[in-house]
Amino acid sequence: MRPGCGNRTSVTAGAIFDRTRTPLTVWFTACWLFAAGKDGISALSLQRTLEIGSYQTAWAMLHRLRSVLVRPGRERLAGIVDVENCRPRFLRLNGYPRGTI
Repeated sequence: MRPGCGNRTSVTAGAIFDRTRTPLTVWFTACWLFAAGKDGISALSLQRTLEIGSYQTAWAMLHRLRSVLVRPGRERLAGIVDVENCRPRFLRLNGYPRGTI
C-alpha cells in the first residue's frame, strides 16, 4: 500500500513483468537466456529450458522482451554500418556464391 492514498501498487508495475503470473526468477532466467544467446532463443527452446507449462507463455515472454528493444520513432540505419561476426547465408565458407564452383 502506498502511504497516504491507500492504493496498492507493485514493484513490477509499468515493467514487462507487470500483470503476469510467471515468477520473477523465471523472468530473470528468461532475460539471461535471451541476452546470452548469440543467435537468440526460440519460444520452444525457452519453454523446454525453463520447463514452462505452455508454449504460449514462452512466446508471450519473448514477445515482451523483444518489444522493449524497439525504440518508437526510430530512424533507419544510414551511411556505413559495421556488422561483425556475420556471414551471408548465400555464401559458402570459401567466399564464393553457391553454384559458381
